[in-house]
Amino acid sequence: MNRYGYLLLLTVNFLGFGICYSQTEKVPNTLFWRISGKDCKEASYLYGTFHLMCKDDILISDSLKSVIRNCDEVYFEVDMDDPGVSMKLMNGMQMKDSLTLNKMLSPEDFSKVEKFFKDSLSTNINPYLRFKPLFFATLLVSKFLDCKIKSGIDQEILKLTRKFKKPVNGLETVEFQASVFDMIPYEIQAEELLKSLDSLEKGRADFQKMVTAYKNQDLNLLQGMSDMEDFGFEKAKEFLLNQRNRNWVLRMKEILPSKTSLFAIGAGHLTGTEGLIRLLRKEGYEVEPVLIF
Repeated sequence: MNRYGYLLLLTVNFLGFGICYSQTEKVPNTLFWRISGKDCKEASYLYGTFHLMCKDDILISDSLKSVIRNCDEVYFEVDMDDPGVSMKLMNGMQMKDSLTLNKMLSPEDFSKVEKFFKDSLSTNINPYLRFKPLFFATLLVSKFLDCKIKSGIDQEILKLTRKFKKPVNGLETVEFQASVFDMIPYEIQAEELLKSLDSLEKGRADFQKMVTAYKNQDLNLLQGMSDMEDFGFEKAKEFLLNQRNRNWVLRMKEILPSKTSLFAIGAGHLTGTEGLIRLLRKEGYEVEPVLIF
């Protein structure tokens, strides 16, 4: 995978997919996992999500609907039912020290980004000048989908939680999730953003492969597409990925004994040596695949 692919994966991680981890153990083709044993009075469930897809491609199975209908609470990475989530996200994506994108880039490079905003997004870039460069990459990803109506697995699950009047919570705050991108210097983010603008068709193809793998529930293929060891961010990996999963497992250990919950988490966070499935098993829980055909 080229460096554009790495930027794409980081971006999709922010959109709710997650970056996988190196591993040798194969897992069944399913996004749906049952958590039981240890101190669980009743089973809870783990479901891998993908945040941005064409709405017509999203299918919520009857099994998942049944779990949502009958569980006590639904947990996302962040509390998606918080009415202030969008504002918190926008605030969290602003660069520190009053930096702006036009000051970071040469006039020629900034003109390239500005032109993309105007021609492809029909948007004036000026209100977004203080935003972290990876924010702009999320907008690139939205252009990779050739459909008018876009949604995400998280959004569709959220609609069902409201229909069934289920409480919603988050395993981490929006502010924390946005802050993880401060681990990558803004200059590097800007450099990768420029490269991505020169590789839009490659990015589109890579993203479509991810969507196809996700629709096939192929966590092994998704893992193989997302090895981040080659990109020089090993120091950031511990904070961006491993520590977040360990933090989530600590929260889940508090939740699992007292209620039946559904944890709807970016699919890439499920597998690998530091993935949720293995970490939960190390804590003594049984984590078994729920196969859906």
